[in-house]
Amino acid sequence: MKDGGLQNEYDVIVVGAGVGGCCAAIAAAEMGRRTLLIEQEAGPGGVAVHCGCPVFLGFGYGSRQLVGGLGERLLCALDSMGAVAEVDAHGRIAERLSEGALTGVYTTTEPQLALCLNRMLGKAGVERLYYATVTGARTEGGKVRSIDLFCAGRSLRIAGCFFVDASGDAVLSGLAGAPVIEGAPEDTMTKTILFKVNGVRAFDKVLLREKFARACAEKRFPFAGQDLFMGNPLGNTDEVLLNLSLVSGNALDPLELTRMDIELREQVFPILEWLRAEFEEFRNARLVAIAPKIGVRAGRCLDAREVITCRDLIEDTPVPDPVAVAKRGFGGHGIHCFRNPWEQSLAGCRGIPYRALQARKIGNLLAAGRSIGVEPRAISAVRLMSTCMATGHAAGVGAALSASRREFAPYEMVREELLRQHAILEFHHESGKETQ
Repeated sequence: MKDGGLQNEYDVIVVGAGVGGCCAAIAAAEMGRRTLLIEQEAGPGGVAVHCGCPVFLGFGYGSRQLVGGLGERLLCALDSMGAVAEVDAHGRIAERLSEGALTGVYTTTEPQLALCLNRMLGKAGVERLYYATVTGARTEGGKVRSIDLFCAGRSLRIAGCFFVDASGDAVLSGLAGAPVIEGAPEDTMTKTILFKVNGVRAFDKVLLREKFARACAEKRFPFAGQDLFMGNPLGNTDEVLLNLSLVSGNALDPLELTRMDIELREQVFPILEWLRAEFEEFRNARLVAIAPKIGVRAGRCLDAREVITCRDLIEDTPVPDPVAVAKRGFGGHGIHCFRNPWEQSLAGCRGIPYRALQARKIGNLLAAGRSIGVEPRAISAVRLMSTCMATGHAAGVGAALSASRREFAPYEMVREELLRQHAILEFHHESGKETQ
């Protein structure tokens, strides 16, 4: 039965409306597939909007752009709204995108990003269901046939042909019975809560990081484990986004998640008081907002047909089926200090395999964003939002092509379509050129 305008069945159902899920849904809909995007929050944006982190890193490596396709289109759409700024290493901002390759750090604001994503989704013809929590998945014959939802006090069941898990913690994959990987808390990085302040004098981020590191080394910062100043001017506003809190725990445990949220909110106020006392630039800083939700960098991911490992990144093993490009380094945001003991600062980039998006044992399930198949300690290489946009784009194209075949589309078809849509799939160290 149809329910409130929903279809009986969709060609592609995407769970999770972060930037990766949005790119997946837009890609599938633009290829003519009936597409439904499901999100438990009040709208799109995921971590960027609902965890207060509208900052896009990882678009480039040196002078070379790593993310094209829908990720580039999103930045350009924000730019057309006057809603994006480019931040350099010192914290200076340019209020529009620069000419040429997109290789910088870009910031916007949560309302502008949500508005932009909704406009792009609407234009593509994506049906959206917000305020909806996925509670179950029904499988038969090694495929997901339908998913159960709870929304606005009602239980719903919606059938689909192909599914994309962009939930961040492989929620759909786990409910569908696909093998998943859960990392230990010490391997999944700190959890933080971001907060915004205004009234900050212009500062040089490089110099401020040096002063901050000295203060932490002298144990003057109020919370142990933090030793890196993380803050950026936010979009074309007078606000500064700060990422200085930290706590360790299992974000997949309901009680632990609650405990961490409580502890992190308590940290914001002494951190702000400390900044006011320690740095002249923050003397008149005022709290504007604390993020609605804490930031979880890693929890659960798909045990995919291929799992990206630390060894793959260290040895730069060949990728015969790349659908996106990501940096090779991994290991930041440790629980005792920013740099984990197992951190690797590796030069260059590596392709993300198509098989890392494909579920094992479930023949119609793809993953996007940080739900893709990756070893917990290696997730830093693929979790940045720019990379999530690229894997989301690839998952959406893969799902659209696979829906008509009722099985995973061959890599050659996915590659051809991604290139047609201006995605960047490869990074050649020898020539210094990407393949588009």
